Amino acid sequence: AAADLGELPEGKYNVSAVPLLLVDGYNVIGHWPRLKKRRDNDDMNGARQMLLDDLVSYNSPKRYDIVVVFDAVPSPGDRLDSYLGLGIVWTPSADLYIETELKRIAAEGERPVWAATGDGQIQVAARTYGANLMTTKRLV
Repeated sequence: AAADLGELPEGKYNVSAVPLLLVDGYNVIGHWPRLKKRRDNDDMNGARQMLLDDLVSYNSPKRYDIVVVFDAVPSPGDRLDSYLGLGIVWTPSADLYIETELKRIAAEGERPVWAATGDGQIQVAARTYGANLMTTKRLV
């Protein structure tokens, strides 16, 4: 299973544990042409739904615990949902949420953690914290 994941960063990992993949939802939508087209045609709900459906298909058979993180209207806390085995987080700042989770989970060292994004700041954070990085092109 570890060979399927690619090179893991240095650290102590239970490589038999299911890796966590944090997906920067709106960033991925902006990088995938067919999702971006939907977004640009004022169909953000359709773009989000297509992303979730694509991730369900991508993860069959299950290779990751996937959590898709979306920016939401500022609220007192995060809102959690699920969709066909995916976790969905609505939070005031997806970038901050992903960076915080990357740092926390990588520091625990109990499971591999990945970030799927084209955002340079999150990519730097992933490398800094010893997490894995998946570009939006690789996720496609």
